[in-house]
Amino acid sequence: MLPLFTDTHSFKDLRERFFASRFIPESKRPHIYVSVLPALENILYGDNLSAIISMHTNVFKDVLAWLPYGVLHFMLPFFTSLWLWWFGPPGILAVFARAFGYMNLAGVLTQLAFPCSPPWYEYVYGMNTPASYSMPGHAGGLIRIDELFNFNTYETAFNGSPMVFGAFPSLHSACAIIQTLFISYTLPKSRPLCLTYVFWIWWACMYLTHHYMVDLVGGGVYAIVAFWFAWDWLPPVNITGNSDDSDDNVDGTLLIQNNNSSVSIPCIEPNVKLFNSDCNEFKVEIASISM
Repeated sequence: MLPLFTDTHSFKDLRERFFASRFIPESKRPHIYVSVLPALENILYGDNLSAIISMHTNVFKDVLAWLPYGVLHFMLPFFTSLWLWWFGPPGILAVFARAFGYMNLAGVLTQLAFPCSPPWYEYVYGMNTPASYSMPGHAGGLIRIDELFNFNTYETAFNGSPMVFGAFPSLHSACAIIQTLFISYTLPKSRPLCLTYVFWIWWACMYLTHHYMVDLVGGGVYAIVAFWFAWDWLPPVNITGNSDDSDDNVDGTLLIQNNNSSVSIPCIEPNVKLFNSDCNEFKVEIASISM
């Protein structure tokens, strides 16, 4: 139904290759980096932020972290697609689908080529233990969610994951940020709410010991680059909030000029495309109005 799922054959082939990667001999796979991300974390931020945030846990914070990480992360791409299809300009959903897909593809390829251990590795194995592809995954703080609801969903899922050392970049962060960019492009007033969600899921990723801060920032870079590449294909948005492109009211100012003359006014938001205009000014044609 949506462009995200049009090429099912290619998606199936990619999925099979992804899960089959575990059968590649370890001698032919990249070295797993255990200390690179913690070292970068300390250099850039002065300490291990994930360790600080996850130091004190309780049930309330467990559920608060689980909601964005384990629930909303998987639901919001569908709701974002529906939002863009219903409220966005024609064609924006296809642009979002491609940007979202290529961003995730680039992220997964980076994780395969540059495997790094997540924060939970330090607690389970220690920093001095060399990582191996034979090691099973770990649910980190999500184990407490399994215990809370009396199931073993996350423990089973992460133990069988083919991507145990895919800490960098964080695709949880990348997905949240690219959704924020597209939604705020169509509705600028939503930026505070969208940014709140981004910071929420960032905190959750570190609290559950699945990502370092540097992973989250790296995921954001992937999202911004994908949005930048998609910019030239984004359809224009009517910043007046009115679906009628011929409306004379721009930002609450009524422009009236007789004799079918044209006026030139500065763009209110130069970073927003208006009527396919990329310049710093746009022209508004106003017909004469008989009083």
